[in-house]
Amino acid sequence: MPYFFIVPLWLLTALVGAVMVAIRPARRAGIYVLTISTFATFVSFVFSTAVLFVGPRIAENPPGWFGLMVVAAYLAAIPIGGLTGAVAGFLITRRLLAQTRGVLAAQVRGE
Repeated sequence: MPYFFIVPLWLLTALVGAVMVAIRPARRAGIYVLTISTFATFVSFVFSTAVLFVGPRIAENPPGWFGLMVVAAYLAAIPIGGLTGAVAGFLITRRLLAQTRGVLAAQVRGE
């Protein structure tokens, strides 16, 4: 249900990031916008889906309140996955851009 809001927001950030990548001074920030939002959306989806698949299978004969706990865990997994994905996207992008900068500098020097 929350993905009715998350997916359109991700599409908006992907569009903004694509426009930023096309503008030379904003290119690095645009790459960050694209990767962080994509990683956050993907990991959020994976975490919440994992809760929905694993949660009901934890107990064989769960009590009545267990369904509410699974729903609460699902709703908690969305922002936790989003934050985890955003941090992972940031760290991966920072490392890849640093490696790219080193490769480009070596090409300019003629190595």
